[in-house]
Amino acid sequence: MKKLITCLSAALLFAASQAGAAEAPKVIDVKVTGHGQPVIFIPGLTSPGAVWDDTVKHLQDKYQCHVVTIAGFGPMPPVKTDHLLDDARGQIIAYARAQKLEKPAIVGHSLGGTLALAIGEQAPELPGDIVCVDSLPFLAGTMLNATTAEEAKKGAEAMRQRMTGGTPEQFADYLRKVSIPSMVTKPEDMQRLVTLLEKSDPTTTGQAMYELLTTDLRPDLGKIKCPILVMCALADKLPYVRRATLDHNYKTQYANAPQTRFAFFEKAKHFIMIDDPAGFYGALDKELAAH
Repeated sequence: MKKLITCLSAALLFAASQAGAAEAPKVIDVKVTGHGQPVIFIPGLTSPGAVWDDTVKHLQDKYQCHVVTIAGFGPMPPVKTDHLLDDARGQIIAYARAQKLEKPAIVGHSLGGTLALAIGEQAPELPGDIVCVDSLPFLAGTMLNATTAEEAKKGAEAMRQRMTGGTPEQFADYLRKVSIPSMVTKPEDMQRLVTLLEKSDPTTTGQAMYELLTTDLRPDLGKIKCPILVMCALADKLPYVRRATLDHNYKTQYANAPQTRFAFFEKAKHFIMIDDPAGFYGALDKELAAH
């Protein structure tokens, strides 16, 4: 019996050590600025938290800004994980609870908006408000014309391979010449974003894009209890898609969250907070003050 107990104890210790080893690596870093009601900011694909710097300066006298950076984006070193977005979602929830943030607004750009929705689905009691800046619950529905996450896997894998197949220099060159010019208007803003984003890890970007394209949050949007504001950029889309089609796409994707409201920005490309700061701040100030 004593031998059996010893063996069981050893097995339990081993299992505990394995559970500890299996814990997700740290995939987020958070910078806190200001005082007041808490607001969590989550950047988009490839972007460090610094893309929110101007927004934080605008809000910091009235709000406590918790700005997230995800591992592998900007200066934060990458980590090895096959579920970066799930890890980030869980760690942001854990952070908010550990800091005892009371009903924080969660503002997410692009991928960050999808994460904000995912947080609202998993922990509906947590957010007091969600603001999605040019973000969808199922990106592959528009980018890959997919109807399900399973259907999106082939295209998502091809996208991941393209993003991870080159050198860091080729990745930075793509950002500089193709990606960033399609997402902001002014040359000085393009250069600023290049400086921030070119430090990001291409492998992390490819993995995050794969996960984003194979994530479909639409079925569970009804779990979100707080208000949702979706800010929609039009300047980078209207040359290629009719306005009525854009309206339909956004509203159809958010149909399971009937409390969702939409604000359309005709002068802004994807980085609305950079391309149309006055319009962005006006809409954000009004939203935060209301909730």
